[in-house]
Amino acid sequence: MVSNAAFKLISDLGGRLLTFFLFIWIARQLPPAEFGWYIYGLSAGFVIAQLADLGLQVLISREVAVQDTAARPLVAHALRLKVTLSGPVLLILLLLAATAVPAARPAFLLLGLAQLLQTFLEFGGYLFRGQQRLRAEAGYLFLARLSSTVLVGSAVFFSASINALAAAHLAALLPVILLLFRQLRREGWLLRDPVQTAAAADDLRRRLLRTALPLGLAIFASIAYTRLALLLLGPLAGETAVAYFGTALRLIEPLQLLPAAALAAVFPVFSRLWQTERRRAHRLGWMVSLLLGGAGLLLSIFLFIAAPFLVPWLFGPQFQPVIPLVQLLGLSTIPAFLNYSLTHYLIARNQQRWITLLTMGMLLLHLGLCLGLIPIWGIWAPAFSLLIAELFLLGGCLWVLRFRPTLPAAERLPHPLTV
Repeated sequence: MVSNAAFKLISDLGGRLLTFFLFIWIARQLPPAEFGWYIYGLSAGFVIAQLADLGLQVLISREVAVQDTAARPLVAHALRLKVTLSGPVLLILLLLAATAVPAARPAFLLLGLAQLLQTFLEFGGYLFRGQQRLRAEAGYLFLARLSSTVLVGSAVFFSASINALAAAHLAALLPVILLLFRQLRREGWLLRDPVQTAAAADDLRRRLLRTALPLGLAIFASIAYTRLALLLLGPLAGETAVAYFGTALRLIEPLQLLPAAALAAVFPVFSRLWQTERRRAHRLGWMVSLLLGGAGLLLSIFLFIAAPFLVPWLFGPQFQPVIPLVQLLGLSTIPAFLNYSLTHYLIARNQQRWITLLTMGMLLLHLGLCLGLIPIWGIWAPAFSLLIAELFLLGGCLWVLRFRPTLPAAERLPHPLTV
C-alpha cells in the first residue's frame, strides 16, 4: 500500500504541476472575463459529464478488488451501460452551449466533450486500481496531462482564445483513450460472458445501475458541490469573481492529491479485508484517517502563512483578493481529508446509500448558504460555506460508521457468473 500510494502521489504531483503551471499561463494571457468563461465552461462540463458514470467506476473498482478477474463480465457490462448514459450527457452539453454567450459556445461544447472523455479514462484507471495496479492508472493519467499541457500550451501560444484552448483539451485526450482501451481489450476486460443469455445480460445491467445509482448520485452531488460556487458567482457577482474564486480553488484542489493517492492504495485492501478480517480493516481505517487529518492540519497552517507571498508570485498583483480566500479555504482541508477516507470506508462497507443522503444534504446546505451570503459577502461567502459543509459531512460519516449497521450480504451485488 505504501509503495502504491507513493508512486501514485509522485505521478499525480508531476502531472498536476504541468497542468497547474499551464493554468497560471492561461490566467496571465486571457482577460479576466474570458478567463472566467474558461473556468465556467470547465466547471459546468465537469459536473455534467459525471452523469455518464453514476458511480460505476468506484463500484467496479470495489468488485474487481474482491472478485479479481471473475468480475470481467461486470466490467464489460458497466462500460456498455456507461456508453448508453453518455447519450443524454451529450444532449445536456449541447443545451449548455446554447445558453452561453455566442463567443463562448464552441468552447463550452468542446470543454464538456473533453470532460466526458475524461470519465472514460478514469473508468479504466479505477479498474487498474481495483487490481492494485496503480502504476498503470498513474501512467495513463500522467500521459493525458502531459498531452494536454503540450497541446493546450501550444494553443495558448499561437491563439490565446478559449475556443482554441477547448479544442486542444479534446484533441489531447483522444489518443490516450485509444491506448487505454486497446490494453483493456487485450487483457480481456471488455469481453462479455459468452454463455450469458441476452435476458441475463439485461438483468445484470439493471442490477448494476441499481447498485451504482446511490453512489453515483453521491458522487454527482459531491462534484456539483465543489463547482457550485463557481456556477453561482457568475450570475450573482460577475465573471471577475469567478476568476478570483477559481484561482483560489486551483491552489487548494491539488492538495487533494495526498488523500487521493492514499485511498487509491488503501481502498482495494480495505474492501477485501472488510470481507475477511474486519478487525484489521478497523485498524487500517483508523490509522489512515488519523494520518490524513494530521496532514490536513499541517497544510492549512502552511497555506495561512504562505498565501500572502505565494499568490502574487504565481498569478500577479491583480490577484491580491485571492489571498484571504486561500487562507480560509485552507481550513477546509482538515475535514475534507478526513471525509475522503470516511466516505471510502462507507463504500467498502456497502453503505453508499448513506453517502447519497449526506452529500445531498451537504450540497443543499452549501447552496442555501451561497444564495443567502454571496449578495452580502461576495467571494468570501462560498469559502465559508465550503468549510461548514465539510464539517457537516464529517459529522454525518462518523455517525453512520458508529451507529448504523452495514447492509446484509444478500443486498450486495452478486457474483456476475451466478446471475
